[in-house]
Amino acid sequence: MSSDVTAFGKLKKVDLDGLSIEEKCKEMCTTLFPKAEFYRFQTTYSSWEECLLDNFYGKYIVHKGSLYKLDMLDESSDDPYFCKVVPMGDDEFVFAAHYYNGGCCLEECLEEEMNKLFNLEKKSSEEWQKLYPDVYVIDPDGWDRKNFTESWQEPITLMEYERRLSLSSAISSC
Repeated sequence: MSSDVTAFGKLKKVDLDGLSIEEKCKEMCTTLFPKAEFYRFQTTYSSWEECLLDNFYGKYIVHKGSLYKLDMLDESSDDPYFCKVVPMGDDEFVFAAHYYNGGCCLEECLEEEMNKLFNLEKKSSEEWQKLYPDVYVIDPDGWDRKNFTESWQEPITLMEYERRLSLSSAISSC
């Protein structure tokens, strides 16, 4: 049965030991499954990645050429829907998400947020602000206050915009 789900946890990059993701997934699958099961898995899936992700659903996520282990800290139900992923270094992230599991899964929420996090597209703050139409910056501490107009028009990534926004005083109309 589908329901609303809130999840908090950590994503830790898996060391591939110089292997490709496919090779690492094969190594993990053949190590974790008894030999009797090995042949069934080998014929059921089109790739070792698919085998690992299916048999350890909710335990691993693949994003942009990296394999991450998902450590759940808490899972419960409530409202409204959200997902936030925050870097804690090069290879580790913490996350909080609330989603309807009849419409998507945690991995999809995390992948969408990580796409935003790793978005290297640059736009002006004015353009990024359109993603947050109900938020108004009232004290722009995250921007160069002496050259605010130039700083506001400077091309930056979404992650940099969100960092600057977090350093500023803002109000929401919601």
